[in-house]
Amino acid sequence: MPKCKWSANRPYYGWIDRWWSGGVEGLANRHKSGRPLKADDAYNLKFLEIIEKDPAELGYDFTIWTIDRLRAHLEKETGIGLSESRFRAMLKCKGYRYRRPKHDLGHLQDKEAKSAAADRLEELKKKVLGDDFKLIFMDETTVTLDPPLRACWMKIGQQRRIPAARPGEKQKRHIFGGYNWQEDTITWTTAKTKNSAAFISFLEELLVKQYPTGRVILVMDNASYHKSASALAALSLFEHRVMVIWLPPYCSDLNPIERFWRFLKDKACANKLQDNIDEVVKSAEKTMTVQNNLIHGLRYHVSKNL
Repeated sequence: MPKCKWSANRPYYGWIDRWWSGGVEGLANRHKSGRPLKADDAYNLKFLEIIEKDPAELGYDFTIWTIDRLRAHLEKETGIGLSESRFRAMLKCKGYRYRRPKHDLGHLQDKEAKSAAADRLEELKKKVLGDDFKLIFMDETTVTLDPPLRACWMKIGQQRRIPAARPGEKQKRHIFGGYNWQEDTITWTTAKTKNSAAFISFLEELLVKQYPTGRVILVMDNASYHKSASALAALSLFEHRVMVIWLPPYCSDLNPIERFWRFLKDKACANKLQDNIDEVVKSAEKTMTVQNNLIHGLRYHVSKNL
């Protein structure tokens, strides 16, 4: 059968001739020329085995697979080296998307120091309920114009859309807070930057205005601006009535204000875009004001079952 003729202004499709000459069987895929794939079946099986493993199980000192780390390990295991572009294409083909998880620093904790600190804090919590000193847990958090996403009610079959902040400079504010463990109240200040000056301003709010007299136990982490020369000098002014307990490094889970920060962002920021960062701060301060209303029904409470 003669080949199909096409006019000069129309494209020619080879599959037409293949169909005329061979019928449906003639349309089957043929061997393609070009560079053969390096990633054979054995490579693909090894990839699927490795990507689901914790790198620490294989003797590495890191806990996250990056593209370069995966490529290097697979080349060592299989002897096949792929370029970054080919490796990315393979990941995409297999449905993998690289997302950097939140760093888990638990492996950096000093277990003995953490256990000793936890025991000491439990003793203080028991003692403080029958004594006249205040137990204050201090920390900072950051609010931004980009709303944190949380679970919410949605109609079945309809995905709720949360608008994002407009492009431009990232807007954020830092909240310095002190959580009163006995009363579940919060003392706070806000700042544009996290530094020693902002921390000292918070100390003035906490120890001069909020608790001008009486004994205070202040629990906080080892942030550099907490231990700078100026910060330590400011703390020394209150050493006659304030005792500072420094938490062991990477042990933020011992600080109950971390859970309050989550509560704060759920109430004040989650799933809604404010017009500007000042509105975000205003919403957060409204939630903290409610927290300090001892008869309000929507306060956050730390369990006191000791």
